[in-house]
Amino acid sequence: MNKKPSEILRDLINNNDCVRIAALGSSNTQRRLMGMHWFDYIELGCKAQFGKGSVLCCNMGVGGETASDLLNRFDRDCGRFAPHLAIITCGGNDSKPNLNFSRQEFADNLHTLYEKFSAMDTVVFFQTYYGCHLENMVPGHGEKLVDFMQVIREVAADCNAYVQDNCQDLQLRYIRGLSADMDDLLTEKGQRQARDFLRFLRKWD
Repeated sequence: MNKKPSEILRDLINNNDCVRIAALGSSNTQRRLMGMHWFDYIELGCKAQFGKGSVLCCNMGVGGETASDLLNRFDRDCGRFAPHLAIITCGGNDSKPNLNFSRQEFADNLHTLYEKFSAMDTVVFFQTYYGCHLENMVPGHGEKLVDFMQVIREVAADCNAYVQDNCQDLQLRYIRGLSADMDDLLTEKGQRQARDFLRFLRKWD
């Protein structure tokens, strides 16, 4: 896939009356607090750039879910909505040591999600997590989370899909000494995540 993300989005908008965009994930995607959510910023950004009737966005996040859970409800949610573009953000729960998901199982689930979306002609953007303080996690979770973020990068490369690498961006910010505490309010984190995603979409400009 040689086109840039914005070119794909523009093509979708040019070829459809209204582009359906789905955000699929766990608590990082689900709306849980009052105020603007990161996916709201995506929706408003797209409407501001492409027109108020250009996109229809559906938040399909459910806190605590894994990639396996996303697959279990795929037909109910994604099959009915039939998105033109899907943003997948998972891995934090999959990497919990007590759930015992292997690296290969997680990769297989991501591949299956991609394949099911591709069968619907849905474009897939993967996302890695925004970081958190790994030392505050239960033993074994932090290391596995970092590894599962690498799995997302590898699956995206295998599928020739786009990946918004929030985790890598966070690491660079820490290295440069520019990062604020990532355990701040979810609203602030969501705004930052949305701004980063919109910058990602603007890479084509």
